[in-house]
Amino acid sequence: MLERGDRGFAELPALGEARAVVTELLDAHLATEEAQVIKFLRTAKEFPAPPSESMLDTYAQGFGWASHGVAPEVLKQLDAMLPPALSAKLPAARAAFDAKCELVWGAIARTASRTSVPG
Repeated sequence: MLERGDRGFAELPALGEARAVVTELLDAHLATEEAQVIKFLRTAKEFPAPPSESMLDTYAQGFGWASHGVAPEVLKQLDAMLPPALSAKLPAARAAFDAKCELVWGAIARTASRTSVPG
């Protein structure tokens, strides 16, 4: 699916394949996220260290994507929960994701999204 997505986005503005892949990915992903992940994250106080260097890079890429557009004060709280090795990789991961977004979507204004934080 990810390879199809890469091909679809590479062929922009032919959006048909890209739209189908994004919809397919998001439907399943968001359903799982809402049912399981969000509930877990809201109670988390720390994030376990990744089990390997390759997973550390994968986690950094994931956090780079997930933190796009999130308010700096929220990111500061999140970063404080992460293992130092992961926090050290986040600036480069976030910059790489920002560059990919700009390549696909053009210049994007910075946002400062906040979510409610229980307690």
